[in-house]
Amino acid sequence: MSIGILGKKLGMSQFFDEQGRAVPVTLIEAGPCRITQLKNDDTDGYSAVQIGFGETREKLINKPAQGHLNKSGEGLLRHLREYRVDSVEGLELGGAITVGDFEAGQKVDVSGDTVGRGFAGYQLVVKGSVPGKPGALLNIRPALRVGAKPAKGGK
Repeated sequence: MSIGILGKKLGMSQFFDEQGRAVPVTLIEAGPCRITQLKNDDTDGYSAVQIGFGETREKLINKPAQGHLNKSGEGLLRHLREYRVDSVEGLELGGAITVGDFEAGQKVDVSGDTVGRGFAGYQLVVKGSVPGKPGALLNIRPALRVGAKPAKGGK
């Protein structure tokens, strides 16, 4: 299995191809990722590489995690991920994994997590122009208790 690289979405943009068509693209800040731990068959029972990405403040990281991260170099990292590999030969603790380690035209798999929005709550749905004006249709969804049946009497 190969080692991945962690990144952060910066936003959306576009570029134009030879025919002048706009092609949407996602801008990603990928790496550099620091190798924070090397696991091998002798000590851990399997071979893996743990990498970290995204600087953070000391206040946000607990003391055990700070000690773990200080073994690999300066700076505290927000995100840690582990990738299983066949062997850890050629990798060193504190080394960096960057976009330059990939080849031009190489196929990559990209996955991401969404930022949750939580409960949307009481919503006002307006169809038409301005609410309260002629021609506007105002639909108000009743505010219900989350996960419960409506109160008796439909209120």
